[in-house]
Amino acid sequence: MFTARALLDNGSQHSFISEKLFKRLNTKPIQSTIRISGVGTSTTQSNKSYEIIIRSKINDYSTKIRCYILQHITSSLPTTNIGNKFIRIPKNIRLADPSFNISSAIDLLIGADLFWELLLNDNRIRLEKGPYLQNSKLGWLLCGPLYTSQLKDSETDQGYCNFNQTLDDNLKRFWELENVSQSCNILTADERVCEDLFKNTTKRDINGRFSVRIPLKQSPDALGDSYNLAKNRFFALERKLERRPEYKRLYRDFINEYESLGHMTRVNKVEYPNFFLPHHGVFKEHSSTTKLRVVFDASATTTSSKSLNDIQYPGPALQNDIFSILLRFRRYKYVACADVEKMFRQVLVQEDQRSLQYIVWRDNPTDPLGIYQLNTVTYGTASAPYLSMRCIRQIAYDCDDVITARVITEDLFVDDLVTGSDDHHELISICEKVSAVLRSGCFVLRKWIFNSELAHAQATQQFNGEHTQNKTLGIGWYSESDYLYYTTQIDDYNNIPKLTKRVMLSIISQIYDPLGLLSPTIIISKILLQKLWLSRLDWDTPVPHDIEIIWNKFVLFLKRLNELNIPRYVMSGYTQYKELHIFTDASQSAYGACAYVRTYNHDSEIVVKLLCAKTKVAPLKSISIPRLELCGALIGARLYKKIIDVIRLTFSRVIFWTDSTIVIGWVKMSPHLLKPFVQNRVTELNELTGNSEWLHVSSENNPADILSRGLAFDSLINCELWWNGPSYLQCHNNFDSLNNNIINLENLPDLKSNIVHNFSSFDNLDFIQFNKYSSFTKLKRVWAYVLRFINNVRGGEANRYKTKQTGLLSVSELDEAQYTLIRFAQMQSFPRIYNNLLNKRSYTGNNKEFNRVTGLNVFLDDKKLIRVGGRLRNASNFDFNKKHPFLMCSRHWMSNLLVNHEHKRLLHAGPQLILYTLRETWWILSARGLVRKIVRQCVTCSRFNNRIPKPIMGNLPSERLDAGFPFERTGVDYAGPIMIMNRKGRGARQIKSYICLFVCFITKAVHIELVTSLSTDDYILALKRFIGRRGKPVAIYSDNGRNFVGAEKEIRNLIYDNSQKINDYTSCEGIDFNFTPPYAPHFGGLWESGVRSCKHHLKRIVGNAKLTYEEMNTVLIQIEAVLNSRPLSPLSTDPTDFTPLTPGHFLTGRPLTSLPCETISDATGLTMNRYRRVEQLRQQFWRRWSREYIGELQHRTKWKTHHDDIAIDRLVLIKDENLPPLKWRLGRITRIYPGTDGVTRVADIRTATGTTRRAFSKICPLPLQPSNDEA
Repeated sequence: MFTARALLDNGSQHSFISEKLFKRLNTKPIQSTIRISGVGTSTTQSNKSYEIIIRSKINDYSTKIRCYILQHITSSLPTTNIGNKFIRIPKNIRLADPSFNISSAIDLLIGADLFWELLLNDNRIRLEKGPYLQNSKLGWLLCGPLYTSQLKDSETDQGYCNFNQTLDDNLKRFWELENVSQSCNILTADERVCEDLFKNTTKRDINGRFSVRIPLKQSPDALGDSYNLAKNRFFALERKLERRPEYKRLYRDFINEYESLGHMTRVNKVEYPNFFLPHHGVFKEHSSTTKLRVVFDASATTTSSKSLNDIQYPGPALQNDIFSILLRFRRYKYVACADVEKMFRQVLVQEDQRSLQYIVWRDNPTDPLGIYQLNTVTYGTASAPYLSMRCIRQIAYDCDDVITARVITEDLFVDDLVTGSDDHHELISICEKVSAVLRSGCFVLRKWIFNSELAHAQATQQFNGEHTQNKTLGIGWYSESDYLYYTTQIDDYNNIPKLTKRVMLSIISQIYDPLGLLSPTIIISKILLQKLWLSRLDWDTPVPHDIEIIWNKFVLFLKRLNELNIPRYVMSGYTQYKELHIFTDASQSAYGACAYVRTYNHDSEIVVKLLCAKTKVAPLKSISIPRLELCGALIGARLYKKIIDVIRLTFSRVIFWTDSTIVIGWVKMSPHLLKPFVQNRVTELNELTGNSEWLHVSSENNPADILSRGLAFDSLINCELWWNGPSYLQCHNNFDSLNNNIINLENLPDLKSNIVHNFSSFDNLDFIQFNKYSSFTKLKRVWAYVLRFINNVRGGEANRYKTKQTGLLSVSELDEAQYTLIRFAQMQSFPRIYNNLLNKRSYTGNNKEFNRVTGLNVFLDDKKLIRVGGRLRNASNFDFNKKHPFLMCSRHWMSNLLVNHEHKRLLHAGPQLILYTLRETWWILSARGLVRKIVRQCVTCSRFNNRIPKPIMGNLPSERLDAGFPFERTGVDYAGPIMIMNRKGRGARQIKSYICLFVCFITKAVHIELVTSLSTDDYILALKRFIGRRGKPVAIYSDNGRNFVGAEKEIRNLIYDNSQKINDYTSCEGIDFNFTPPYAPHFGGLWESGVRSCKHHLKRIVGNAKLTYEEMNTVLIQIEAVLNSRPLSPLSTDPTDFTPLTPGHFLTGRPLTSLPCETISDATGLTMNRYRRVEQLRQQFWRRWSREYIGELQHRTKWKTHHDDIAIDRLVLIKDENLPPLKWRLGRITRIYPGTDGVTRVADIRTATGTTRRAFSKICPLPLQPSNDEA
């Protein structure tokens, strides 16, 4: 039984127990993992839990609860002790925790899983000073705020929120694998929007000053009220300023200067929408330019919970890399530094957005509170850095001088300019040009500082600056002596009551060393922090005594940082020959790299100086020393790439040094032979370093060894190896003589194991059933898994320590499976050839198998595979597979799979392309025929080839050949719609009408009726008119198409959908009505031809004219006369024959368009004689019809040959003109309909939705024997 202090929290989903209390229980936990999210999205993880029983101290209540184990639940509560005088508990109340007012650790957190079960329904009791008493099964609980006179009189309120998880995450970055920063020019979508806004809205006034718009991503109407918050925070600031007169004077001067320069203006009328910016001061005592900077808080939320920063784009980061600028700062002989005066405030905000930048201010508490608007880009707004830098970049883009533009673009970090040159005259020129170009945009460079060399060269008066102590991008610089120095502010370290992890991190963060020149000393502190993190101490828990002793020595040396002076310039006077040397190393604690520049001075003496360094604490996970050495080498490669990209120098030679022969061996090997961890890093390392040299250095001569193990500061100050590199770099000797180590690449660690399969004999070559597989990819993957299994289960001493292969198939496994399949396929197809080649015997005789490969000069390669020798051995442009492809037989199933695979890989290409790509690797005997067969059997290709069967043109039906009365057998069809006017005059409107065309089967005479709708009644009326003028037909034939769209579909469906009603009428009239097959317009070619001829004349006569019914009917009847006057047969060559036979002869005895004949009196003849004369002429017409017209029908104009019929059960596609081929319906032939000539032209097809009838012209047969992959 243990006493514990619990915190009840109904906002927590689970309950927790501290690790300290759980250890006291001395029991075994349950393994279970949950992820815990806390305040500010901080996250942690618990991997263990345990079920405990909790019992009240004041009654018999007990219950079981499952708690997850955490190292720390929260800090001690309450944060400070509370006196009993502030809270009076009634005497009859028994508290669950009588010592609630004493600050103490929390052992349990009871969450919502038990919270509500513990509470009782008794009324809460409100105490006098604010807290509530709530009864529970554990006793009375105290909760709620505490109001005391102390709090009321206090200037500030105290609150506590634990964000230690974020500190832990930042701390862990020390030992993650380090990446040297690389620039990225890819903009996000928001950044592109922000860039477009700048380009489209930015203006410049007559002075060249930029006027920009705040890049809003949301309307400012989304902002709520911000005035009260800004006012209250100003009152708090005002009270603070009254207590500090010097601080108030600086603040007032700053605001007054702001107003006097026109950067802010007092407003009398507040505009909406608006935003009031709270503001406060940042006092920098050591600043040489600005002691006080007023910062405006654009992140303060309004009553709508949105701030000004929430509704604007921050824009892309345009600030240059400090590391790059400082590298160039050390590279130039002459350097200059300057500062852009009030950089942000040189850019105006356009007037309609200035209401978003209101502030409140007054000089004295007795003055009325004033409202001001800020007219310029403002500190504290999210987009301010982008807008100001973007304006400067625009100046550079508009500059014609390349060097000046480059300096502005690359040598500015926010408002600090750091640039240089190896010629002082050139530097003066650069400074003058940069200053002038920036001044054109109202950006003024001030506080010019030059190094001593330039001062002696007598710079122009304009740039005579101070040659004094100064800070350049955070690093101290004595400009007169041209040395770099470091400073820290740890004088009050002795006043710290206890040393904690938080204190240690705050001290380390004061050491600003972007170039890594102090890395050997700083790495010691990083290693200490890692040890503390492993001990899982709280941030405010005192550190162990042994660590404190080491830390105090470290801090003692840090106080001497100002004793260290580092030469800024790393080159010598003579800079024609320059070398870059990168040293790398690693230990169990850390790894890293350092770079040295080796040059010659005027006396040909060698000068070697440290340029920069990067280091990293070793990861917590145990990693071998060779792998850590490789990580150090990779940092060196990345450091080299960064230096080469930014330093603006071309080195005559670049050498990488390491004391690890294993790393050098890995670098010299092909990466594919290495395990993934090593392979990935060697690959990147080779990409970064290219053909640079990798040499071996002993540990005692390796400055990176100092970097990885750490060195006390007092030793570092005078360490020649660190500051100037190994002594042999000072000599003129050739470095190659130092590298006599012979590296045995076969004994290197982290090499992949090579798997070799040897097959000496095969009892049964058919155990691989190739024809079971329909895909070459599937066949290859199946056998890759088979070979993996064989490798994993194979025994023997040699395989005992091999790593089992798991996971996804690798490329090497798939290649090995392919080689095995080729070997078996070749042994099945060419058994004698394979056996002879294997036993190195020549093949002779007249054997068919040998004769097929005689001209190919086949041979066995090192994998025992038959390849074609051919004649291309000396072709240097071809790879080995192209010169010596694998030999395959076209009759083997694997060849089918190969061709099918290649056909699909090439997106269903044709035979020629497939053959071309196949022969890059494979030589298949009789390949052309196999490829054509595969392509021909491809169902997908068949859909697009559209091989529609075309039966021979059928015999003419007897209805076309037997003499009879005109229109005795008639075909009918509709055409249209055509638009006519419902009447003449104003207000007339257009209506649809249609042409109903009757054509005589015997004489090809036509009869045209104009109908005004597609109704059955209108059709029957047209039929009655036709019968009334032409006589009653014996049979009528009509189309049956249902595949047309729009008006044509309506026309075609008219007869089909109303066929029953029409049949009823024609049956009563004794007329036989017949329909052609669906979707077969060529079955009704007679009336289709008539419709086409009618439209031909109609389009040319009417054009765009709008006719009434009577006018249109007249035109159609005239067209009818013309069509009935066409010759039925070619004109005779007889000069005495002037009258060709026309359909009109059978209707009226002459062409309907012929002129009237002379009137012949009948007075001299009898009426009967006239009748006989007419009958004689009629018979003469019919004889000419039989002799001239029928003979012309003998010839077949198309479909002249006969093709095989489509058999029943054949799979076919039903052609649809309105759909792409891939969407044509699939069906199977169930019945065929042979014609009178025995030729089938129509079939019934069963589809997924039923059975339909189609002519062969709408059927596309699929291949008889589809390939297996398509079946």
